Amino acid sequence: MYCPYYGIMSPRLLLLFLFIFISFSSLAQSKVWTLKECIDYALSNNIRLKKTEASNEFNRINLSQSRANRVPALNATGSQGFSFGRSIDPFTNQYVNQTIRTNNFSLSSNLILFNGLQNANTIRRNEIDYESGKLDVETVKNGVLLDVIYAYLQTLFGYEQVDNTVTQMVSTKAQLERTEKLVKAGSLPEINLLKIKSQLSSENLALVTAENNLRTSKIILMQIMEYPVTDNFEIEKITVSDSLIQNMIAESSTDIYNSALTTQPQVKSYGLKTQSALMNIKISEGARLPRLILNGNLYSGYSSARELTSIQTSIQQQDVGFLKSNPAEIVSAFVPVTSRTTSAYGFGRQLNDNFGQSVSLGLSIPIINNRLVRSNIERAQVNLLISQLNEREVKNQLRKSIEQSYADMRAAERKFVAAQENLQLQEQTFNNSRIRYEIGAGNSTDFLVDKNNYTRAQSDFIQAKYEYLFRLKVLDFYKGQEMKFN
Repeated sequence: MYCPYYGIMSPRLLLLFLFIFISFSSLAQSKVWTLKECIDYALSNNIRLKKTEASNEFNRINLSQSRANRVPALNATGSQGFSFGRSIDPFTNQYVNQTIRTNNFSLSSNLILFNGLQNANTIRRNEIDYESGKLDVETVKNGVLLDVIYAYLQTLFGYEQVDNTVTQMVSTKAQLERTEKLVKAGSLPEINLLKIKSQLSSENLALVTAENNLRTSKIILMQIMEYPVTDNFEIEKITVSDSLIQNMIAESSTDIYNSALTTQPQVKSYGLKTQSALMNIKISEGARLPRLILNGNLYSGYSSARELTSIQTSIQQQDVGFLKSNPAEIVSAFVPVTSRTTSAYGFGRQLNDNFGQSVSLGLSIPIINNRLVRSNIERAQVNLLISQLNEREVKNQLRKSIEQSYADMRAAERKFVAAQENLQLQEQTFNNSRIRYEIGAGNSTDFLVDKNNYTRAQSDFIQAKYEYLFRLKVLDFYKGQEMKFN
């Protein structure tokens, strides 16, 4: 072997690569999927399930938001502005003719003290919606579970069909070898050999058909699992115990339906949806009542036009006049003298000096609102009616599904019993025909007819067994029992 980087590959290195390749190939082919692994993989990759889970996240977010609405809202604001030319100082209300920079800051909060219990009812409704969403997720999971189990059992049926066909071909090949010897010895005519070869050819075609059906069943199972289709996909061959099939269901369809009403998530989910619709009516009716809101505000600001003014008064001697009798004599006196000085008014000091607070209590009483509240209540009442009808519809669908599944189970039971009896009879007939043929007392036509009847009976029995098993497990599912297969 030639390697483009190292030239001729050494035998030891070649063996190493072959060993690694064979090891990885063996690992790839050694994976055998159990029923639980198939279900877990399907649940982890099902798109519809993921979408349902994602949709319920909206319900969780709505619930968190409604709970947070009970906490006071707190908002801070800040602004900076510039005024040019003649303008009014916002803090002194005096006209100035200069560029002014102003800053305003506020911190406001409000708390709803009463709003007709709308917050409390909204929280309760969102709690119900979130729980209903969880049950919707379980409903989708159950659908995926049943689909996987049915496809898994169909694949097991495919395996048994292939094994049964191979067993028949082995038996036919043995008969072919024995017939060839008898024909060469002159004990049987050559037509017997041709009939056996024709039978073997038919069974070979049946094997190809069974293998194709098996591959189709695997593909369906892989697609349900959202697993990329591969030729190396194999499942664990479950040994179905007779107790699973012989354990007949004693309950009636009504009994199973009554059990399903307490276990099936879709029924619980739509029951919660009806409760949610009731809460919507209460929320809408709450808008008729007054709203009481407590507001609080802290605020301050700054203006570049403002200055600190300092006024000082001092006593000074000043000439105030002269004597009337002697104008030449000046009269002086001590008088108060006021001086005004200005200095910068700092940002921090202005914020402290301009700091203010306010508290208010607001009451809003609905009087006339263009029928808005009444219309919302009527819409909520219609939604309640729709929710109640949906709940009834889901229960009716469940009852019909159980009734149909119960009828299918009884039909599968009768088919299974008949197929079992037919198999026993055809097996006895075939064994007698085979013995007669081997001792030369029977002809090949009768032998092949009995063999084909036995093969068909085996196929019918295998199919009836898995169909009956699935029908039993579906009813177990409706009863809320674990679906066991061993």
